[in-house]
Amino acid sequence: MAQHVSLALARPPLDRDDPPNVLDGFLDERVRGWGTVSARLSPVETGALWILFALNAAFGAWLLAVRAGTAKCGGPVCTVITLGDHPPLALVLAGICVGATVVAAPLTRGLTRAGGARLGLVGVAGLSGVIAVAGVAGVVAVVAAVALGLALAFGLLLFVVDRL
Repeated sequence: MAQHVSLALARPPLDRDDPPNVLDGFLDERVRGWGTVSARLSPVETGALWILFALNAAFGAWLLAVRAGTAKCGGPVCTVITLGDHPPLALVLAGICVGATVVAAPLTRGLTRAGGARLGLVGVAGLSGVIAVAGVAGVVAVVAAVALGLALAFGLLLFVVDRL
């Protein structure tokens, strides 16, 4: 009878003399706090944060020009834009947004990953930026509503004249 010869290499014996490394196992498998885990920000969120940064930088520059007296600001539109005629408050909020974004950008890989304190910094930048440009957004919304109303009125007028 023919015997079957295995050509596989022999496996080394298991070394059971070494005790398990309990500390390495604990450090590898323990639960990590939310502050140590970076969360990926979506491209929409990243784009919105960069747009908010640019808007606040431009708004802050305009507010500096108003404060220096080289740009005029008066009337009800300026009162709404400067958050109730408080240009220093709007300037501080815009500055916080720009400064926090400048600090957070290299720490969060260009505002794409954030966790813990970095996520808080991005939140402060976003919140202060939105509050700073809220007056501008209000004025833009009113102007858009008036323009839409005028367009509808003109369209209605053309509709009535066409029916006569």
